[in-house]
Amino acid sequence: MANSTKKKKSPSDRIKKAALDLFCQFGFESVSVRDIALKANINVSMISYYFNSNDNLYQALFKDYFKVENDFYDVDNPLEQLLNLIDFYLKTNCSNWQLFNIICQEAGKSNNSLLSTEIFCLKESYKNIFSKILNKGFSANIFTIHNSYYIFDLLIGSANQFLFEQISQYKSSGNKNELVIDYKPFFDFQKKIIENILIKNAS
Repeated sequence: MANSTKKKKSPSDRIKKAALDLFCQFGFESVSVRDIALKANINVSMISYYFNSNDNLYQALFKDYFKVENDFYDVDNPLEQLLNLIDFYLKTNCSNWQLFNIICQEAGKSNNSLLSTEIFCLKESYKNIFSKILNKGFSANIFTIHNSYYIFDLLIGSANQFLFEQISQYKSSGNKNELVIDYKPFFDFQKKIIENILIKNAS
């Protein structure tokens, strides 16, 4: 007989999962420590024991999400680097759609200075990588446009809109299954945009 026993989640994992669900649904400022404890089915004191403070809980939730990998430069071609970056951005946010949703809700309004700082630093990290890639492509006479901020706003802005629409449709549908976003068709669409506005002699 197959062993159907599921591995029990640790209290810290249950706290993070409960906090993520509640923050995504109601926002940071509307969720109390007691709300998290109730949903995680633990004593309130356990949250302080594992995370010590709300800031530590936020950091635990967003720690991996705010890491921007630097392996985009493993390939020499600036176009491939840019496509790798877009693919990474979409894949990261599709896999962590609840965190993305929280950021959309809280950006510009949250009193959580730690989160606001992290959001700003994350955006700047992507901007800096965009700028390096576009400068390289422009210098190599591959790209026609040198305005990295325009390209950044165009590509990331449309990606954010795509993600937001997917999440909004899922939340309004009442579907209880885990959300899985197929971003590949949208990625192909962005690839065509890049080729049309950036690449010289693109057909």
